[in-house]
Amino acid sequence: MNQTEHASELRDLNRRNRKLWQIHQQHFDQELERCEQTTDGALAAAYERVKPRAQLEEAQHEAHHQKQEKIAERAKAEQLAAQAQVAEAQVAAAEEQREQLSGKLSAAQYEADEQKRQKNTLLEYRSALRRAIGAALLRNSETPNLQICAALDDDGALAREDRMSWVEKYKAEKGSGSLHTTISQVRRDLFGKRT
Repeated sequence: MNQTEHASELRDLNRRNRKLWQIHQQHFDQELERCEQTTDGALAAAYERVKPRAQLEEAQHEAHHQKQEKIAERAKAEQLAAQAQVAEAQVAAAEEQREQLSGKLSAAQYEADEQKRQKNTLLEYRSALRRAIGAALLRNSETPNLQICAALDDDGALAREDRMSWVEKYKAEKGSGSLHTTISQVRRDLFGKRT
């Protein structure tokens, strides 16, 4: 074998090697593509198998999230309702307190007006006896007539001309004379009560 033949054979061998390499490369590329397709297919098939489960889990997660939001909204609504009840109770208590204060002020104003009226009534009496009876009644409006007479005797400022005490005079009249009438009139003038 000579060199030309040898070189020719080498060239043929190189060409065959290149051709084999190209064939091998094509085969490798085809195998790689087939593997990729198989892998992609396997992955796609696996994903298709897992997809319903993933969707179910996602739906469950969303449902759980919505349930948590509803619970939070309900808790907030309950908290607001409780705050509203507290506020209503406070408003009611404040209104009741205002009414009580208003009632107390009205009662105090009425009492002050009544005392002023009673004092003016006493000052209008020209009779010292009526003024003394009125003063005794202002100390205690429920004082019985006989005790008023005893107070007149104890005071001593109004002496009777007949030297009889006011208690004796009242007893002598047996509760139906002029002394009884005078006490009743003063009581009625001051308190609007009949005895």
